[in-house]
Amino acid sequence: KLSGFVKTLLLLGMMIPIHATLLPNYKIYNAVGLTDTIWALLIPYVAFSLPQGLFLMTGFIDSIPWELEEAAVMDGCSIYRIVFQIITPMLKPSIATVAIMTFLNNWNEFIMASTYLSKTYMEDTSVLRIRVYRTVFFKLCGTVCSNGTYRGTGSYCLHYFK
Repeated sequence: KLSGFVKTLLLLGMMIPIHATLLPNYKIYNAVGLTDTIWALLIPYVAFSLPQGLFLMTGFIDSIPWELEEAAVMDGCSIYRIVFQIITPMLKPSIATVAIMTFLNNWNEFIMASTYLSKTYMEDTSVLRIRVYRTVFFKLCGTVCSNGTYRGTGSYCLHYFK
């Protein structure tokens, strides 16, 4: 009965930009003691990836015809066999899409990581991050994309470590 309401409530999370919650989350995490931990990044990443994943998965699941499930029931399949042998193989493209989009959205997010993690942690890993960004973007996008991304990351780090 409440599934439509809960879905709408979760999808409302897509309307809030992740960076709009940067300062309030930082104040809360600092008061609770979560800054400089993996949880400070994990909680907002999951909270803001969930609505997008829900939107894509429910759209894909709604496109699966009921006749397939009815035919499986008539053939004598249990509910677990229907889910794991009929529905799940059909969901593999949407699961891959959600996984790739979530990974790329969280990979490209740099502001929260640099805010929630302490300066000493950032000093130790900033060179590694720049090298990883540069290597990945050189391999995937070519020189134009990687130079722009590398320059942007480099200028940010130079500004940050003044």
